[in-house]
Amino acid sequence: MLALHAVTLLGLLVTASGLQCPKCLPWQGNCRDEVETCRLGQNFCVVQDLYVNPVMTSAMCVGGMALHSCGLLSRDVAVRLSGNSFCCTTDLCTNKSYASMPIPPGRPVCQSCVGSATACGPNSLTSPCPNSQDLCLQLSRHVLPGEEGDAVYKACGEQGPPEELLAMAVGPDLAYVHVQRCHGVGCNNGSFVKVPRGKPNGKLCYSCQETGAGECNNEQLRPMTCMGAMDQCLEVQTTDWYHPVTLLRGYASTDLCRSWELLGRLLLPADTLVHCCSGSLCNHAASCRDPLPLLLLPLVFLLLLVGAWSCAGGGNPGIRVHVQGPEDPGSWDMHTHKHRTKLSRIHTDT
Repeated sequence: MLALHAVTLLGLLVTASGLQCPKCLPWQGNCRDEVETCRLGQNFCVVQDLYVNPVMTSAMCVGGMALHSCGLLSRDVAVRLSGNSFCCTTDLCTNKSYASMPIPPGRPVCQSCVGSATACGPNSLTSPCPNSQDLCLQLSRHVLPGEEGDAVYKACGEQGPPEELLAMAVGPDLAYVHVQRCHGVGCNNGSFVKVPRGKPNGKLCYSCQETGAGECNNEQLRPMTCMGAMDQCLEVQTTDWYHPVTLLRGYASTDLCRSWELLGRLLLPADTLVHCCSGSLCNHAASCRDPLPLLLLPLVFLLLLVGAWSCAGGGNPGIRVHVQGPEDPGSWDMHTHKHRTKLSRIHTDT
């Protein structure tokens, strides 16, 4: 506790003295050795290297920041956004291992930035990628109201389609991760625009967001018209197998519904289950029912057959199953256990 107070006090003192922080690192492309004076509330020089392994790597953030920026937001940790941070409190301080980082020959070079659409403009700093097969990537994220995490990223990334849209709508609110990939030096230099909902696509889905007041109970569900590329009904639940709780219902794009899609965790925490279905109004409670009854159906059918066999042994109507013999076609009577003349393939003996 004393150490935390000491760090906080040190940050306040540094802020009062006008801390000078570099805006880039010497090995980054487009670096002009610019320096910024920390604003009120910015009390640390920070270098961060963020990634969502293996989808996105080398998203660099350099400059003056507040104390809480030395760590990741709790939501970002939940969605498996990882990173390395270096924070210091003296003028022009940088981590020497970052400052002297060599550029590997033959590696792709991409723009690298974390922040807002304004800060990550077309002339952002560039950094070499860790893997020779990487593409350049730019990603924008917009989360539901009340949640932290709105941000844009320019970085290196794994191979993938030129564009992906992981989107979901809950009531009037839209959340999405929009990804664009390209191949070429610094080619991820595009601007970021908000993704529109689009036009009605003919589907209907139930929509709710649970706050503890029973908004996602079946009696309170309301249908919504699906828009644009979001043509899948969505239900997100907790991972409690015996007592799952529905957190939200809405509609989503196909890209978000892919079970292997790691980028979907930038919208939904890792400790949730995502259920998607393609029929209108299919995201009600029954769509996520326990599969155990279905697994028991073969056992129930077997028990019915055993019951029929028992009835046959007690003088009740028997079941005759046709058996084709090599010499004398006929049928076997389960009731009398005698061979009979063939009458029909399967019928009831009275």
